[in-house]
Amino acid sequence: MEDQTAVALTTKQLWHMRNKWVFESQFLSPQQVTKQVSTSLPELHMLKGVQEKKVSLASSPSQWCKPFFNHYKINWDAAIHKVHCRVGTGVVIRDWNVCVTTTLRSTCASFLDPLLGEAIAALRAVKFCAELGLRTIILEGDSLNVVNAINGQEESWSLVGLLILDIKKLLKQVGVWQVKHVPRQTNAVAHCLAKSSLDLPEKSIHVEDYPHCIHNLLG
Repeated sequence: MEDQTAVALTTKQLWHMRNKWVFESQFLSPQQVTKQVSTSLPELHMLKGVQEKKVSLASSPSQWCKPFFNHYKINWDAAIHKVHCRVGTGVVIRDWNVCVTTTLRSTCASFLDPLLGEAIAALRAVKFCAELGLRTIILEGDSLNVVNAINGQEESWSLVGLLILDIKKLLKQVGVWQVKHVPRQTNAVAHCLAKSSLDLPEKSIHVEDYPHCIHNLLG
């Protein structure tokens, strides 16, 4: 089990190294990655008991639950600015160790339609996963209509329906995926990111970090 943990941790660090280079133009050498793995392993064992306790407290459907080993969970949400006719998207990616690996906040001009806004946010979340090269994912959103549309077989030529078709095409490129509906309180982190994105002049991505607005939600 310890060898499997080391392999998983190395894979995760390599993925982070790639993201640092792609999104922040920062290069980490293989030696730095090896050092990070060696440093993180003892800390991981120390935190294991604490994490297991957190998981036991997250048994309620209203609480966020960590994904299976080697899976990533992506929560998305949308927020609407009625005055400026804009939709804000919030996406948070967490791994099986309950660590936030990446966040995304972005906005675009759109009609003031909540369902359309949720579909736009869902599409942006799936595109983000594809850009990051994630292969085993669980997507969670609080729009039951959008979740049902993604999981369903019915096709629609409405604007929302066309976005759903785009989402389905992208998911075929991902690999193993699930799309689940969760209550609003479970999706609080993504909602906060979406709401704060409306105040940003441009897209904001955090890698191995997250914006201050969600600090108190992650505890």
